[in-house]
Amino acid sequence: MEKGVLPQHNEPSTARSPAIIRILSWLGIASGLYLLLGSWESEFDGPACRSGAQSNAAPFDWDKLQPSKKLHWVPLDHHDHSVGTAAIALIRYPAKVDPKSEKYRGPILFNPGGPGGPGVGLVLNRGPLLQAVVGDEFDIIGFDPRVDIFPLPLEREKFALRYSDAPLMNETSGALGEAVALARLTHQLIYAKAPLAAQLTEWVRILLIEFAGAESQKISCNIGASLMVQSSATHGVVDAEDYYSGTWGSNLREADKGLDLIFRQCAEAENDCPLYESTPEKVKSRYFKLLENLEKNPVPVFTEQDGGIVNRRDVHALVFVLLYSPYTAGNIVFEALRQLEAGNGHLVWRLTRELELDCQCGLPRPLPTGGREALAAIACTDAHRVEPDHATLQKHYEELAKVSIFADIWANVHYSCIDRQVKPKWEWKGPVAANHTSFPILMIGNTLDPVTPDANKMSKAFNGSVALTQNSAGHCSIAASSLCTAKAIRKYFQEGVLPEEGTVCDVEDHVFLGLRGRGFVATDEEEARILSAIRSLRGDVDFAALARRRGRPF
Repeated sequence: MEKGVLPQHNEPSTARSPAIIRILSWLGIASGLYLLLGSWESEFDGPACRSGAQSNAAPFDWDKLQPSKKLHWVPLDHHDHSVGTAAIALIRYPAKVDPKSEKYRGPILFNPGGPGGPGVGLVLNRGPLLQAVVGDEFDIIGFDPRVDIFPLPLEREKFALRYSDAPLMNETSGALGEAVALARLTHQLIYAKAPLAAQLTEWVRILLIEFAGAESQKISCNIGASLMVQSSATHGVVDAEDYYSGTWGSNLREADKGLDLIFRQCAEAENDCPLYESTPEKVKSRYFKLLENLEKNPVPVFTEQDGGIVNRRDVHALVFVLLYSPYTAGNIVFEALRQLEAGNGHLVWRLTRELELDCQCGLPRPLPTGGREALAAIACTDAHRVEPDHATLQKHYEELAKVSIFADIWANVHYSCIDRQVKPKWEWKGPVAANHTSFPILMIGNTLDPVTPDANKMSKAFNGSVALTQNSAGHCSIAASSLCTAKAIRKYFQEGVLPEEGTVCDVEDHVFLGLRGRGFVATDEEEARILSAIRSLRGDVDFAALARRRGRPF
């Protein structure tokens, strides 16, 4: 396989593309192969590149590999070979062309973000759809960069449910103290060796695969672009400086505006919106009146399995989850709020708190409870230490509250890192920037992404990169249907062409009216196929996971 070179912006490439890695937070039936790998024996000894250093290593030549039944391993820790190797789960959804064909373009590695999301599950559930967007000439690869801390699934479930009843910030006078105590509890359970980005960088350098990333694991992509010369595409981009400081202070910049867009489209939808009022301001007032009433009058709910109360926190958390996928969940969430307004809390309960209590023998795997421990193990190990000083933590919350009404939820991400003792052996010092990459980076950001709004800022840190803006709410471009965005991604990986600077892609979706709200009709079979794949990639919002966390997004 030849090593492709991406030309300058608008000159199509005629070279065959090398293999490609993406780190995506897209939703992930795939046929494929599970591989449990420790790694391969490597010529590299330690982190591939240091800040400002240039690699003199010769390109990895796949054609020189000889078939063998014997695997060779690289150490888990390049500075301490005695600690052994690691097992990494991989799955492949194969290309629809013969790998020996000139049409074959190599593998694309998808990572669902998180940090700590399962890439195997992504490809297992969404492999064919991902391939429909990028092209049938690519293998679709997923892998699991997860952190394991519980020896038994039941222990993980018990821990997650125990944590989930903690109050949100500013909900009680003792909420901050509980956050500090829970963070310490989490850190006692977790031990992580090296930051995910370092593991990825070493692996990718060995494979010499183009590196692309999206959704939550955009940090690894940004680091990869800083450390090595590879191709990257990222969705849902965070401010890397803010991430490494551990403050998580810039994420919510557009969150409240995203909620305002939902109110506006509710007013546009008239009777198709369950909370319809004649103006966006009236819809907004109706919503906050419901929240105010719930503070004084929580709604009791009784079901065949259990019962409890629906309170302000449940609705507040539910609407925050809605901001991630408004075009998928807008109608059901607003219908739940309409029923709750009338005194019926069953639908909100089902979406946020109802647990599946039936005993089902032979379940293939335990129900996931959210991955908080993986996020803490990776993000907190990457970041600066967060001191357990109550005055400083309170100030952090107050500053965040100036940015968004969802500060009481989001502050828990920062507080998860309180008093963390473990530090990685390979600590990334930055900068997350590069004056030159052999493949210019494509960064994609939604105008109203509720938690990752920094594609434009990070694009400026990588010379030659381009930020593509999708004019929509929701988390990552996959939150809405945009043929413009999908075609730009497809063209980037198939032809090596970046969109023009300042490109803004509109979407075909409306929160309450769907595609008919934009009057969209596909012009040909390929457009219809891509659009169908995009809409299917979104899947359903995992309200069941929210319920298992007892109404807490984190």
